[in-house]
Amino acid sequence: QLLDRTFKGTTLTNDGKKLVAISIALFNVIEDIQKSHQQPMEQFTGKYDLSLLYGGINYYLVQAFTEIHQLFPSLTLNSSSLTAEEVLQTVAKNTAECGLLFQYALDGQLLNPLPDGFEFYPLCPCRLLACIPQALAISDCHTLSLNKLAPYTFILHCRENDSHNLYVDILNHAFPDGPPPIIHQNVLPMCESMAISNRYVSLFLQPMDSKILPSTFPTMNYIPIKDNVSVLYGYITLNDHILSPQGKAIMNILKTILNNTAL
Repeated sequence: QLLDRTFKGTTLTNDGKKLVAISIALFNVIEDIQKSHQQPMEQFTGKYDLSLLYGGINYYLVQAFTEIHQLFPSLTLNSSSLTAEEVLQTVAKNTAECGLLFQYALDGQLLNPLPDGFEFYPLCPCRLLACIPQALAISDCHTLSLNKLAPYTFILHCRENDSHNLYVDILNHAFPDGPPPIIHQNVLPMCESMAISNRYVSLFLQPMDSKILPSTFPTMNYIPIKDNVSVLYGYITLNDHILSPQGKAIMNILKTILNNTAL
């Protein structure tokens, strides 16, 4: 619901205000693109290759890519869902102009810097969510620390063969004596269904300001993790690589959508 109508008049709801903010931000992005490149939007045509890290944030990217397609109907956006190592390889081999992935930071410093030859540009901060059964005693918390979940097995929404496994880095930081047992599961509904058991907790990443998605299962809760770490979602390029006009436009719109919308 975007509007509240009463006998006193019509006002915007919180969702309505957010939609207006997004619309204005997108309009400004499009206007900046047109001015900086001095060409109409309809000239953004052809194919754009983008590689991205597999994970829960892809839910939000699908909606963002839909918005991009509406803005650039003549531009074909090809995206491949890969591991972090594969994203690096596609950029290194120039089979993708840039790649989307996460970086894990402590006090503003990246804990696992990219290999030499790559640059990282943040698009949005992300937060970590724990999907836990409502029956757990801690489920009445608004936020919790990872170490409170030490007795449980963690289900990570990622692929096990990702050599730059962000979730494992986070757990290693939270549990310096060794993380709890870990299960990798790259199917989101399966993560939730496994977590119904009181022995499991699922971890997910999402844009910081987005709404917490309702669980498929009414007996589950999503609770934000409170910690002194930050997770950044952004794109990588080769050093000194200048994005094409299409690339700049796509990254600007992604940044606007991921930072301004409660998808």
